[in-house]
Amino acid sequence: MHDKPESGTVIYECTLDITGLTDFGVGLDLALDGGSSPPEGIRIDVSVAGTSNGPVLKGQVSAIDYLYVRPDGRITIHVHGVITTDDGARLSLFADGVLSRRLNTPILDLRENVTLFTSAPKYTWVNGMQVWGEGTVDLANQKLFIKARVA
Repeated sequence: MHDKPESGTVIYECTLDITGLTDFGVGLDLALDGGSSPPEGIRIDVSVAGTSNGPVLKGQVSAIDYLYVRPDGRITIHVHGVITTDDGARLSLFADGVLSRRLNTPILDLRENVTLFTSAPKYTWVNGMQVWGEGTVDLANQKLFIKARVA
């Protein structure tokens, strides 16, 4: 059993690849080029996979982000994923938050509120814990970097 980390402790740093995009009538290029979006907004499912290099949670990560670009341009995220630790435990990950565009770059800033859950005894300390994630999405290289801390 692991003790719950103190507030401010980094529990994971993920490097993820964008492995798939599913659009629903309008592609990501229009969603992010600053042009006008349809009155109903734009919905895109973004699949990602990669690794968490700890320092507390280490292993493989896979997720789908149900991204929504509102008609006013705000980009919201709704993520469901799995962290499979190096010792084989699976943790459910849910995150919601926002992406912010950087002007004249293919970089988006990411801010997310994360909830983790597992019944694996070694990791039940994650249940009910508040986690804040921040990072970047590099669209040119199809990469995400996320650092998550205990709130």
